[in-house]
This record gives sequence, structure tokens and C-alpha cells, in this order.
Amino acid sequence: MTAVVGKVEHRTSAKGAWARTKVGTRLKPGSQLQTSGSSKAEMKFPDGTTFRLGAQSLITIAQATKPSAKLAKGSVFGQIVKGSLVRVQG
Repeated sequence: MTAVVGKVEHRTSAKGAWARTKVGTRLKPGSQLQTSGSSKAEMKFPDGTTFRLGAQSLITIAQATKPSAKLAKGSVFGQIVKGSLVRVQG
């Protein structure tokens, strides 16, 4: 995680407990990230691609090495590195 504003939480599996997310938190495949109220979050993948989540969003990380995620609700903005293959399901 490269930026966290407000209440942002993550969990390592769909049934795991939610934990407070801080800058520097590393998310593994299968992890979920959620923002609440007027919260925002930014994550950076190893290839340099950046995803920014808006308020009241929920996303599941599909792969960590390639930017790949499933957006269950909310909004995501991607800044994609040229030549990267990015996949976001919604």
C-alpha cells in the first residue's frame, strides 16, 4: 500500500478477520481490501501499475505479480505502465 486515507481495512481471505491497513502493507493473492465512508487507498504492483480505490470500495487481489483484481463494489482508477497486462473484473 502506498497511500491510505481514512478507514481502510484488509483481510487475507474471504472469511478472515478485517485488519487496519497502513502504508507499507503488502497484499497477497486472495486478499481483500475495503474502504469506507470518504476513505481512499492506493496500491502499487511490482511492475509499477497503480490502483486507486475510491470511497466504499471492495476489491480482491487475484495476482500480485501481474495487476489483476476483482472489484465487488465502488470505484478503482488505474495508472497502467506501458506494456503491462492488467485485468480488473467488475
